[in-house]
Amino acid sequence: MKKIGIVAFILFVGFITANAATDCRAVFEGTEFPIKEQRDNDPQVLGYWRSVDFVQKPSEFNPEKPVTPHKDLFLKEMIFLPEGKMLNRAFSWTKGHILGASDQTDESYQIKTIKGKTYLFRQWKSGDYTCLGRKPFYYVLEKKADLRTDDLNKPFVDDPEVIGQWKAVDFVANPEQFVPGKRA
Repeated sequence: MKKIGIVAFILFVGFITANAATDCRAVFEGTEFPIKEQRDNDPQVLGYWRSVDFVQKPSEFNPEKPVTPHKDLFLKEMIFLPEGKMLNRAFSWTKGHILGASDQTDESYQIKTIKGKTYLFRQWKSGDYTCLGRKPFYYVLEKKADLRTDDLNKPFVDDPEVIGQWKAVDFVANPEQFVPGKRA
């Protein structure tokens, strides 16, 4: 009789957990996440990052032996822009934190240099965290490019030679590579 009670309890908990996971998104619909307006700058995070691993904790990461093959990683890349903006508009950032407005998460990040390469360890608060209460794992991303910007505060100077309609005929790395009539 005792075994039947334990089995029934396990089935009941499994049913409740499955329903909680199914209904979890409804909890966030129509709610607003109070994301702080003031952004703390972090020049080190600006730029393009590519995922290289997914680990249970940052100390498990070994650049020579990734735990998860790149092709199996859900998160492929991230681009951090100034003023807390990201290429993926569902997220914003402030120093040390990635903020998810849709699922109301605050994922911490830390940046480390290992063997001459720069890595970002992003806490991944998926549905396993928000709905099931599990500890978050970490995405490990390698910095591939810094963010570059140009000075756009130029005075306006009229140039009558560029007025009119133009048609693109080629795309080259520098003007010296252009050969009229021959496409690169």
